[in-house]
Amino acid sequence: MRASIAKGEGEQISAASIAKGEGEQISAASIAKGEGEQISAASIAKGEGNESLPSPAAAGEGPGVRAATLLFVGTTAWNGERASLDAARALLDHVGMGHGLLAAGRDSGYLAYTLGLHATARDLALATVTEVQQSGCRMLVALSPEQAFTLKAVYPLLGVALPDEVEVIELTVLLARLLAEDRLTLRAAPIDLMYHDPCQAPRIDGRWRAPRRLLAAATSLPLREAFWHEQRAAPCGASGGLPWTQPRLANALALAALKDAASRGACLLVTDAPGCLAHLRAVADGQGMLVRGLYEVLAEGLEA
Repeated sequence: MRASIAKGEGEQISAASIAKGEGEQISAASIAKGEGEQISAASIAKGEGNESLPSPAAAGEGPGVRAATLLFVGTTAWNGERASLDAARALLDHVGMGHGLLAAGRDSGYLAYTLGLHATARDLALATVTEVQQSGCRMLVALSPEQAFTLKAVYPLLGVALPDEVEVIELTVLLARLLAEDRLTLRAAPIDLMYHDPCQAPRIDGRWRAPRRLLAAATSLPLREAFWHEQRAAPCGASGGLPWTQPRLANALALAALKDAASRGACLLVTDAPGCLAHLRAVADGQGMLVRGLYEVLAEGLEA
């Protein structure tokens, strides 16, 4: 039997193209999450299932809040990597950049887009653009290259573009700019670490420079590099829906990154994309490798 997936307004796509290793097929309408637990692709994209967490609206930072600068949050940072999000906000506050939160607990639409659920991706993109328009935003800060790529390249493909006056900038690029202008100052500490280029980073020309400039200011020790890095960086398996459609491959890619770090003498692996951070942390459990967020490391080095 061929499963088919509703893709909005009756449009159907086949699940036969979504394989989960060794011929096992999985429906995108009920993507396996863990040991038999089922979750719909729409719920994954919208970040449902974490009702115990406080909503941004409760803190006065949800839809309708007007701010010239918005920080795009998404599902993973809000639901699982809150320490990294808090550190990112502390860095912006430190340089005097007041900001609001955008899409806190709601996906950018990239996961749905990669799964072929284009109607769901379009709905999520529309929600983001509407929130931006209502806020009066002029600068939209992304926590990861995946978010930046989605906002800049995927939204137009979905027929949903951000207003022309809105600048989309990745947080690492913004912080590196502020560092060069001496508006951000960091206290270097003897931190021995390896930096992992997050998924989608090679899509953005020159993107690899900013996080390395920031880490060069945050640590007094030479930065360790993976075998595959910068323009030729290898993904860790967090992106493109792999954790749901190809979980074995996703885990294998993450394990390869961790083993490469260990083989080069690293005990600490640092990355910035919330999805990569969460995925690497999960796979690193019991592997003897500590995984931390770049924004957390930077925030600890802020000078008063």
